[in-house]
Amino acid sequence: MQNETENDSVSSSEIEKKEEPKEETLGAKVFYVSKEIVITLALFLLLRNLVVQARYIPSASMHPGLLEGDRLLIELVTKNFDWISRGQIIVFYRPGDPKPTLYQLLKSSFGLHDDHAMIKRVIGMPGDVIEVIPNEGVMVNGVLLPENYTAEKSIEHFGPVTVPEGELFMMGDNRNQSSDSRFWGFLPISNIIGKAWVRFYPFDRLGLIR
Repeated sequence: MQNETENDSVSSSEIEKKEEPKEETLGAKVFYVSKEIVITLALFLLLRNLVVQARYIPSASMHPGLLEGDRLLIELVTKNFDWISRGQIIVFYRPGDPKPTLYQLLKSSFGLHDDHAMIKRVIGMPGDVIEVIPNEGVMVNGVLLPENYTAEKSIEHFGPVTVPEGELFMMGDNRNQSSDSRFWGFLPISNIIGKAWVRFYPFDRLGLIR
């Protein structure tokens, strides 16, 4: 009987050992962590290149509303540009500048490449006749455009010009310190990256872009 009890005890011990979960190997842990990093990175890149981008203001061309160093979130857009209207602030590639390659887009996601995108305000829509009157303002189709976002009027005359189909006329709010459609021409709608959505830095001026 004693031998039987001892045998039973040994058998139970062996069963318990068999039921103990095996410890994860180092390789399995590395694989798990690597997989999580890849998934997180993929989601970040999708978000950065398909949904929203963080951008900063590099110059004084959009004073007084947007200042150098302001950080903005840019809402990326589809090729359906029905949302565009006069007065919106958008980010785009200047006509004639090369658009970034996929590799450069990936690098820019980590701040390793500057794609030299510009930010300006939509002043003229397709078909509009634009004329800049010195010290008065901008005439759109013969009517003075009401603008409460500029600190000063342009000191130089421009136009009149008619905005072609599929293009826009862009201007910076700081009229005498801006490189815009008066200098490099109309903006093809296909060059648009997205529209300025919200300023998230500095925190004391956080808010929607208008």
